[in-house]
Amino acid sequence: MTDRDLKPSNVLLSLLITGALSIASALVAGWLLRQPESVGARAIAAAILPAPFFMLLLVSMVRWTRRLDELGQQVQLEALGITAVGSAAATFIVGYLQRAGVLSRPTWDDVWIYMAVIYLVSWAWAARRYR
Repeated sequence: MTDRDLKPSNVLLSLLITGALSIASALVAGWLLRQPESVGARAIAAAILPAPFFMLLLVSMVRWTRRLDELGQQVQLEALGITAVGSAAATFIVGYLQRAGVLSRPTWDDVWIYMAVIYLVSWAWAARRYR
């Protein structure tokens, strides 16, 4: 069975579920790492807790992208390209604002949220462009 043989609703549902699990696991890992007893092996286990969920999200995103027609894949590619450049630009801007003393050091939790927002805005812009 190929990705094209899967029902679109199943692929989208899988994407939504793995996305929710990824976010939940990242939040739980962040909470666990803030606990005073999270040291050594506990801290390592908490740190890698989200990894399998994000790998499942990656597989779901690839399946979803493969189900798209050529235009949908073009929109996805453009959104990912804009996200890569936008994330790099945001990294430089945040770094310079830190040096200026305006911002404190962001955590990795903040970074992936910024990247997700940049992706969503990029996808909406790319999708609107092709309508």
